[in-house]
Amino acid sequence: MEARTVVMIPAAIVVLMIGGSVFALTALPADALVPTHFDLSGKPDAFAHPLVAFSILPAVTIVGLVITALFAHRAEVRSPAAFKMAVLAPFAILAVTHGLAIAYALGIEVNVMRVLVLVIGLVLIMIGNVLGKIRPNRVVGIVTPWTLRDERVWDRTHRFGGWIFVGAGMALVLSALVIPAGPVLGTVLFAMSVLIVIVPSVKSYLLWRELKNV
Repeated sequence: MEARTVVMIPAAIVVLMIGGSVFALTALPADALVPTHFDLSGKPDAFAHPLVAFSILPAVTIVGLVITALFAHRAEVRSPAAFKMAVLAPFAILAVTHGLAIAYALGIEVNVMRVLVLVIGLVLIMIGNVLGKIRPNRVVGIVTPWTLRDERVWDRTHRFGGWIFVGAGMALVLSALVIPAGPVLGTVLFAMSVLIVIVPSVKSYLLWRELKNV
């Protein structure tokens, strides 16, 4: 798979984010203070001048784009579509977060926390549906010492992880729709984030031990 096929869409996302920043900069006075961080209730609790505030996430996205461009070509995958979706997910979340920050700064009523949890949940569901199709590589997926040692462990871990991601995503979507923004919703987000990292990793180790003793 050519690295450029994985880089083109993130590059387009970067361009859109920069365009959004430029638009926001022209719409706000240079000495305005705009939010750079939101608390668990979706209210801003940190501020900066527009040039700084609207440069942070595009800069982070550009760094991610460079890393992707450098390492994507090393991944030998048999399901390019699944691989690309998994790679693009973090860029999508960054772009949505940036868009929400711009909307809020321009006076559009939006609860950043609830929308972000909803988007993260949808992204996890999409990743979960393709996770089992990602073949062994060192760039994307549940990359642990045990999944890299044995392709059988990789396959079974990613099929299992797919269900975990979908379940966590559904929990986040439901929570975003029914739980008011605040500590409870933040706790759910934190818990699901830990779940999708820890549980599949532990499962990969247990599978490796099981197959090792066969």
